[in-house]
Amino acid sequence: MKSIPSRQLTVYILAHKEKDTTIDALTSLMKLSFTCPQVIAAMLDDPFHIHATLSSLSFEASKLHVGKFRRFMHAKMELVHDHLEGLINTDRDKLGSLTADLQVMSQNADSHIANADVAIRCADALCAAHARLHALLPPPPGYAQARDTPVADLATYVLASLHKQKMWFVNYKSRKDGAMNLVYNLVTQNDAGNNLSIARDMRRDSASMSAIAALTMVFLPGTFTATFLDAGIWYDLRPTSLWWVWLALTVPLTLLVFASWRVYHAHTMIKVAGGKAPRYRGSPRSWAKVLRR
Repeated sequence: MKSIPSRQLTVYILAHKEKDTTIDALTSLMKLSFTCPQVIAAMLDDPFHIHATLSSLSFEASKLHVGKFRRFMHAKMELVHDHLEGLINTDRDKLGSLTADLQVMSQNADSHIANADVAIRCADALCAAHARLHALLPPPPGYAQARDTPVADLATYVLASLHKQKMWFVNYKSRKDGAMNLVYNLVTQNDAGNNLSIARDMRRDSASMSAIAALTMVFLPGTFTATFLDAGIWYDLRPTSLWWVWLALTVPLTLLVFASWRVYHAHTMIKVAGGKAPRYRGSPRSWAKVLRR
């Protein structure tokens, strides 16, 4: 923009994309202004008239994108609340999809905040340039000061609105952070529940395996002894009713098996403890309880 007050000449060069709705709206307003001499006079009196109007139109156009973002955010927030209230089955796939949507929402909020910062800088520069220009020129006809003109009011309105819009986006991002924490807690609780179920099943299976192992240690030595005594090497001997021979072999063998298992279990506990033997206090019964673990 270049303004020559002595010649009442203002030159604007606008760079925009094709079919820009903001430029189309500005062109329509200027065409309507040409039909009213009073509006043309006001535009000639203040060279920032088109600049402030374009800033206002750009701000109004941004409300469409803000509305889309707000509807997207509310939809995802409702999903989070439904998960919390138990209206939706909470599984890992749905929570993962919701986490991805919240991440997209965070990126959009950051983009809108950055755009608002740039717009605020432009609007602030517009207000400062307007104030410097009219500090050197007399106020327009009908106004005591330049800050009372419609252009100054419009520029101030745009600047204040942009600050409010940025505050809303900062608030939206804070709400997103809260929702992200809730989703993380839901995922953690879901994983904890799955781990608890797995641990319960493993404990049940471990109890079954321990029972099978105990029965094996009790019956295997006796079965081995009976098989040994029933081998063909004893066919030359007369049948006898001395069952104590089987008992004398079975009981020591069973005790040997139990002692071997205790030594192996203690060795495993030392490996788990990092090479240090665990210290237990109390009576031998308490030691036995620890070894049963």
